Amino acid sequence: MHFEQTLYYWNVPGHEDHTGFFENFRSKGFFNNFSIDKPVFIYTGLDKIPFEESEIDFSKLGEIDFYLYEPSTYYNVKKKEKSCYFYHEDLWEENKNLRSIELDCLSELQLTNSIVVNVFTSDYNINKHFKHTYKNLNLACFDTFLRQVGQSGIFPDDTEKKKMFVCTNKRFAMHRLITTAYLQDKDGHYTWPFNMKCELESVAWYEHDKLTQVHDKYKLLKPHSIDIAEVLPITSLTHAGRAPEPNHAQPAELITAMSESCVAIVNETRFGQPTAYFSEKTFDAMRCMLPFILVAPPYTLEYLRKLGFSTFGVLWNEGYDKIENHTKRMDAILKLIDEVSNYSISDLNEMNRLCEFIYHKNRNQINEFMANQKIFY
Repeated sequence: MHFEQTLYYWNVPGHEDHTGFFENFRSKGFFNNFSIDKPVFIYTGLDKIPFEESEIDFSKLGEIDFYLYEPSTYYNVKKKEKSCYFYHEDLWEENKNLRSIELDCLSELQLTNSIVVNVFTSDYNINKHFKHTYKNLNLACFDTFLRQVGQSGIFPDDTEKKKMFVCTNKRFAMHRLITTAYLQDKDGHYTWPFNMKCELESVAWYEHDKLTQVHDKYKLLKPHSIDIAEVLPITSLTHAGRAPEPNHAQPAELITAMSESCVAIVNETRFGQPTAYFSEKTFDAMRCMLPFILVAPPYTLEYLRKLGFSTFGVLWNEGYDKIENHTKRMDAILKLIDEVSNYSISDLNEMNRLCEFIYHKNRNQINEFMANQKIFY
């Protein structure tokens, strides 16, 4: 059984369970996270939810638990075109105009069938931002994706720490371009052998005139190839996220790069949105026992700590996590990178030794994460 972007369900009266690839994780306790007496649905796709394909009469179900496997597909009601190909990132002032396509679908389902719909997303602070928009839905944060994939990932080899930073990316996104361009002249292992010729002065959340320290840097991005085997030409970009996603990963080189480095700059999947989110990329840094600076939406570090993980406020100021203005948060992150780059490799190695208790705690938390049943309302 393999992954598909579709609708999975079980406990639905009159219908056989459609658990698909999730069945591979039953023996590991994955199904212990869900109700045993209510219909349970998990949508692993993006955008509109294909309810009709299930041929289920939802009006007879009374109450359902519905889980979104991926973070919400946001869009701006005033701007029809998505800025990141399949979702939208925008200036923080536009939060009031953001909507979720998946929550739109579920809201319509609830109104059409007069049932109780409990929605569990991977978006931390979902209630804070959207409970008034989707008053007919019971919203909460519970990440099924991480609980399913969190048991596997990158582990370090026994390599001497001799590089300052490591930063990997794969799929193109604006925040990844900015941080990689900014890091390129600093000691480290970086990614992306893109031949960049970009005109990105105003894309989504990015305020070009307020990030002067990265002006022109991204137009001269040097080729790197930790996790990509070929140079990808990008001759014109008008929307962050329109670039191709590399298909040729080089895991051996990636493991070496992570193992040799002292600090991870984790470029998460999303950045310019109001709800916090993190993925297996953050888990990889934890497994490799690296302190990390998280390039992610606001309050993602807070989300991690509430889940029981430790972050690295003992080493540096993590106040960037609370900055809701995406441009100012990026500016604070770049300044923190400058601050850390003033340390020597020996200083960073000593800091790593001081944080061993954090690394072991976080690894244990990852190992137990499938059974972590914390829900945030």
